[in-house]
Amino acid sequence: MSSLDWGSVPVWVATVVTSTSAVLAVVSYRRSLYDKAREQASKVSCRISQEINEKVIETAPKKFTALFSVLVQVANRSDAPIYDLEVTIPGIGMPLKNVEMPAGAIGTGTILISKRQFDLSSDSGQFEFKFEFDISGIAPPVLTFTDALGRRWRRDRGRLRRAMPRSKASVTTYLNAAEDDADRAGASDST
Repeated sequence: MSSLDWGSVPVWVATVVTSTSAVLAVVSYRRSLYDKAREQASKVSCRISQEINEKVIETAPKKFTALFSVLVQVANRSDAPIYDLEVTIPGIGMPLKNVEMPAGAIGTGTILISKRQFDLSSDSGQFEFKFEFDISGIAPPVLTFTDALGRRWRRDRGRLRRAMPRSKASVTTYLNAAEDDADRAGASDST
């Protein structure tokens, strides 16, 4: 029939088993590296309070601005610090940015979610402010941070993923903004 020698069945079986074992070892090793990289990031969490903080500021005689904000709590329960923390509530307010948290720390901050202005200059009597703001429509916070080994992470709706690292342009912009803020603070301190 054929002059080719295909070998014996035990050799074929051994080859298939060895190849399968090698593939499984590589997959298992890569999974363990991924789990180890994720370990610190999985210990960072964020939540918002269910209460709205209201603050009314008189900006001019009988002109007021009402500020509504929520309290945000971030916990770093890992054994290493996190850097460049950014907390946002999608579609609402200004995010908390560029925060560094040491290992084991729990930090709080506020995010402005609404700002309303009132002009009562035509009103001659007493007035009372009453505000209602429904917090149930606010989306969960999105947490983005860099772990101790420089990997960027994003937690959105409870799901943790690797995020794109910041580009050099955004880091340069951030550093320039920080220098400008320092210059302005120095100028206001000297006056």
